[in-house]
Formats: sequence, C-alpha cells, structure tokens
Amino acid sequence: MRRAAAEAGHGPRIILFSLALAILLFRPRLALASPATFITALPVSKDQIVARLSALGSSYRDASAGSDNINVARFPVTFLYGATSRWALALQPGAQIGQMTQGGSASGSSGASDTLLFLRYTLLDKDWPRNTFRIAPVAGAYLPTGFNDASGPSGRLPSPLQSGSGSADSLLGLTAAWYNPRYGTSWDATWRHNPPASAFSDLGDTARADGQFELRLWPRTLPKDHVPDFIWADFETNLVWNGLTGVPDAANGGFAWLGWAGLEYQSVFWEAGALAGWPLAQNIPNGASSRGMSVLVFAEYYLSMPSWNNFK
Repeated sequence: MRRAAAEAGHGPRIILFSLALAILLFRPRLALASPATFITALPVSKDQIVARLSALGSSYRDASAGSDNINVARFPVTFLYGATSRWALALQPGAQIGQMTQGGSASGSSGASDTLLFLRYTLLDKDWPRNTFRIAPVAGAYLPTGFNDASGPSGRLPSPLQSGSGSADSLLGLTAAWYNPRYGTSWDATWRHNPPASAFSDLGDTARADGQFELRLWPRTLPKDHVPDFIWADFETNLVWNGLTGVPDAANGGFAWLGWAGLEYQSVFWEAGALAGWPLAQNIPNGASSRGMSVLVFAEYYLSMPSWNNFK
C-alpha cells in the first residue's frame, strides 16, 4: 500500500467521530428526499444540517492490462448547513481504498481524499401549492488533502487509485431543483479548474452535468393526520468530461456518461438509499482507465442548528 496503515486509519476514525458528534449535539429536523450521486443540489432548510455518510464501490478497466482489474471503494462524508434561507455551506471530506491486480501481482493505495468546500446561494426560490422550485449558483474549491503520487512495482498507479489532484481546484456551477409530494427532479452543471500539480501531473479541467428524477412509490396516498415514511424510486445520470484544458496526462481525459437506478427510504429525520450504476457511453483515450459497474449506498440524518436570530 502507498500509505501506512496508521495514516490510512486516521481518516475514517475522524469522519465517524464527526458524524456521531453532530448527531448527538443537534436535534433532528425534516428534509426533502435527496440526490445520491451529486451533492451540489442537496436540499437543506434554514438552521438545518444534513449529515450524510456514503460508500461508493467502483470497478475500472486499465487499458494496459486489458481486464477489469481495478476496484476502488470511496467513503465521502457530507455536511450541508443552511445558514440562512438563501445561503448554504457544504463540507465534504472523505477517504478511499483501492487495489489493482495485474499479471498475478497486486498494487494498492489508501488514504484521505481531496476535500470539497462550497457555498450555494439560492437566486430564485418559487413556492406554490404542493410545489417548490429553486435555482442556485455554487462556488467553492477542492482542497488538496488527497494524494496523487501513489505508485506500485510498475510505477505510478492509474488515476482511479489516486485520491486527489495534487492542487487546489476551484469549482463553479449552477443547480436547479423542483419538488412536489409525488416526484422531484434536480440538476447541476459544474466546472472544476485543475491547474497542473507538477510537471508530471496535469489532469486538465473537468466539466460535469448531473440529473436526478425521483418518484414516490409508497405511500400511494398521503395521509392527512401524520407525516409518513416514504419509499422513492431514484434515477440519476452523470456526464463527465475530463482533461478539457492544458495538456492532460495520457492516463486522464475523455468522456463518460453514467446511469444510476435505485431506491431511497425516507423517514421524518433520516434517509437511506442504494443505487447501482453503469456506463451508458464512454470515449476514453488510449492509456486511460474506463469505467465499469458501481454501487452506491448512503445514509443521512437531518439536524437542527440554533438560529442566528438567537445571537442578535
């Protein structure tokens, strides 16, 4: 492994401790159903925190090996805070572990991932009976808390086994969402600027567009005397363009279109879901790693924070 076992163990422990502390300190609060594969459009109310723990397992094919020989597990933890009715702040640290088998030998890496931090401002918030619609730009950065120099017996490991870009990367984007009691949909479009981390590492910029459609499966009819639990069918898609600027490494770049389907269970104070993902289309340059199947599970808890009005 690229990282020592002691170092790799600190990240998950800190993440789990932070999540447990948040649950103990703050009261639960109801929220809307959420997109699973992207966090920029997560709904959050004023004085509310959404705390989410996710596990994402993905397989890749390395062009040099010619087989599905890379498996990566990622564990992002998301905290989204509704500071006001319009401003929201997100923090997403994480960790990953991955392994590649080739020619009878195995190489791997593990450790912390890059940390995402962004602000979201609700530019348009329109409510009418049983519906809500919003448009919100986002701005933030990926902080270089991950690694981009993991190596094995054959040299530098493929891009999926690197947990970071090696540089501070700015992020700009736009999100939109429309919810009602029967279905909901959300979208985003983002641009991540990846400056060269070194003479040997130039990922190029990344453009991404995501979409989600959720449909309420149960209850078929909403009760009038209480708030029920819900089961949602969730369909999502991700379009990712890598290596759009500069002279990206031969092991990076290309286009991938991913599709996802799964179920989400929503209670008054928490939500959990599981989705399976697969590549719908790819255009990957020679030397880059193509995507295979993925599985995502998550659980999130809705917490109430003290209102800023109490400090005035």
